[in-house]
Amino acid sequence: MTPPPPADLARRIEALMERSIVPGVALGLVDGDGESLHGWGLTNVDHPLPVDADTVFEIASITKTMTATVAARLAADGRLDLDAPVRRYLADFRVADDAVSEHVTVRDLFTHTAGWFGEYLPHDTDGPDGLAAAVASLATLEQVSPRGVFSYNNVSLTVAGRVIEVVAGGRYVDVMRELLFAPLAMTRSMFDPRDVLYERLAAGHTVRDGKPVRVRARLADGHAGDPAGGVRSTVRDLLGYARFHIGDGSAPDGARVLPAGDLAAMRAPRVATGTGGHVGLSWMLEERGGTVIASHGGATVAHMSQLVLVPARGAAFVILTNGANGARLCAELGEWLLQTWLGLPARAVAVALAVQPDLALYAGRYQAPLSDIDLAPEGGGLVLRLTWKGSVAERPPPPLLQLAFTAPDIVRAVAGDPPPTGDFIRDADGAIAYLRWGGRARLKVGQRPSP
Repeated sequence: MTPPPPADLARRIEALMERSIVPGVALGLVDGDGESLHGWGLTNVDHPLPVDADTVFEIASITKTMTATVAARLAADGRLDLDAPVRRYLADFRVADDAVSEHVTVRDLFTHTAGWFGEYLPHDTDGPDGLAAAVASLATLEQVSPRGVFSYNNVSLTVAGRVIEVVAGGRYVDVMRELLFAPLAMTRSMFDPRDVLYERLAAGHTVRDGKPVRVRARLADGHAGDPAGGVRSTVRDLLGYARFHIGDGSAPDGARVLPAGDLAAMRAPRVATGTGGHVGLSWMLEERGGTVIASHGGATVAHMSQLVLVPARGAAFVILTNGANGARLCAELGEWLLQTWLGLPARAVAVALAVQPDLALYAGRYQAPLSDIDLAPEGGGLVLRLTWKGSVAERPPPPLLQLAFTAPDIVRAVAGDPPPTGDFIRDADGAIAYLRWGGRARLKVGQRPSP
């Protein structure tokens, strides 16, 4: 494989930055011929420094793969059974549903199949017992989808972090340093924002009047979110982490961290995500022309990132951005790299069915704790309207979306690049019970939750 010429890469990324109004981008590429690290733009429009390979970004949910990697290491050491009930390790674990409390497994936490409300912000403290307090606060957490059905879930990773603490006998953040960051020489990967005070730090930015504006985000208190999205890291560290995952399980010094078979098992498809993909042990999986891609994105208020592994090509790449529009930049750049650099086919775009199904069967309100989605027949398809509620009720609603069916129970927006997709989940009697949109399942009003 021939890497993209530096001049072509620079032109493409600078054009994407200008179009997306993203101030800074860091990129890392690795394949059998070596690795390359790049930085473009600025860390902070108010106090500008050039972005480089050691600039620290918030990587958000890419953290989930790291939590899963440490769990896999504990399992390889015989200290953790991924298929055991959570209660084997957390005897007092409880959510609102008694059956789920008893039977949910550790693996369910990493495949997003526990089914409880995943955007709840658990109560915790900044002390050593923060995760224990967070998990204890889940006792009344409601079930929003059936156990066993994929529905993206941040809270599950909070529980997973507490399991790691109990099994390893130490604080989650310390276990992560000992079992992952230190062996892989990830010297600029950290949880505590105080640890980045003297690093080259990328500030988050939003867009106002067509210009990037620094976001003055309040740092989160406590540790409940650490296992789901708390890591701050650099493109250099993350490329080393990616190289480990597509390698034989050895650290840079040759020490064995995980058997190669256990790394491959993390990328084995476990549960369908609804519209063609699968989830493994935290990795999101898709297939292009017979080649498996394992990836995970990250999104905070104004940091967007993407980590992509293509093990069959011995290749991986990392994209980090410090702008609220960085998700589209990551998607467009990632797609270009997959096709141009790695020679993979474009993702197939599903075509609308010539004859749409009976739209009245799907119309109605689909509810979640923080937002409702209303579907109404209009213009030969369904129109999706999302309304925020609860603690985020003041957010402006997103634009309406026109949907078209591309297969039985599968829809996509008629616009967007790529267009967002969703699917409907039926109950045991065949009735439409859930809409899964944005990776999260929502119960249709008037339907009873499936067991």
